[in-house]
Amino acid sequence: MWYIVDADEDDGIYLGFKKDISRDELKIAIENKSLTEYLRFIPVKKGDSIFVPTGHEDFDLRGDFRAIMTTVRKYFAKTELLGDKIKCKIENDLGEILVSETVNYDNEVPDTLNKLIRICGLTPSDIDNYN
Repeated sequence: MWYIVDADEDDGIYLGFKKDISRDELKIAIENKSLTEYLRFIPVKKGDSIFVPTGHEDFDLRGDFRAIMTTVRKYFAKTELLGDKIKCKIENDLGEILVSETVNYDNEVPDTLNKLIRICGLTPSDIDNYN
């Protein structure tokens, strides 16, 4: 829960996206410094209380007060066949490989992906395509 102690007329927070955004759109918006066009803006005033679920980080934004902004990240657990081996990897929404490991057999994939998820400091519920 966040309590707004003081805020000017145009102050507010960005919390979540206005609509779904593709990986390519996100990358372009970050590069062009236009990400705020895709984010949901919530105006705030002195005395407002805002509940924000866990998984958000502090951020100073549009005003002289402490505000919050969601962490802009999705994570994916992926596998890639490399001849007779299987590469397991965790990627973020910008296609960056956070960690990977190659295994020899299909039955090693679930345990390996779970291990990689933990190495990244994530849980299976943080992975967008985890089954």
